[in-house]
Amino acid sequence: MRRFSTSVVWLILICAIVSAVGILLWIHAVRQRSILGRVYRIGAEESPPYMSLAPDGSPSGFVFEVLQEAAKRRGIQLKWVPLVVPHGLDTSISDGVVDMWGWAAFTPERQAKFHLTAGWLKVPLSLVSLTGSKIMRPMDMAGRTVTSIIPSRLASRSSSFRDLGQYR
Repeated sequence: MRRFSTSVVWLILICAIVSAVGILLWIHAVRQRSILGRVYRIGAEESPPYMSLAPDGSPSGFVFEVLQEAAKRRGIQLKWVPLVVPHGLDTSISDGVVDMWGWAAFTPERQAKFHLTAGWLKVPLSLVSLTGSKIMRPMDMAGRTVTSIIPSRLASRSSSFRDLGQYR
């Protein structure tokens, strides 16, 4: 039985490594092309102050600007689809109207049905009351009217902010 010389063994090993690296790079390039070459449809809704829709359906606002910039930096193309969502964003995704939604609440149903990223938008909301009112926590608001101060330009475009009703 003939033995291979050490140099032949090294040559075979180097060729195998170079081939494996080449195959991995090719797979990565094909995958990147399929991700970057696609236009992702993303739902847009009237939800001031985070997202607003102009009369022509074009989105604006914080959520739009952040996601648009993130997509631009990664070379991902987004197509914003303006929607009025009476049955929720879940139906829009399930029915294939959009591929993703920019921001949504975590619910057990959504976690079971969809891929949810880690929360990226932390909204510091608080209840504000006069010091002498003895309102120290949300439950102290039972039976009282809750309101919100928002910019008038947003209030005029969205009826959802005009009457926030009773806290129960």
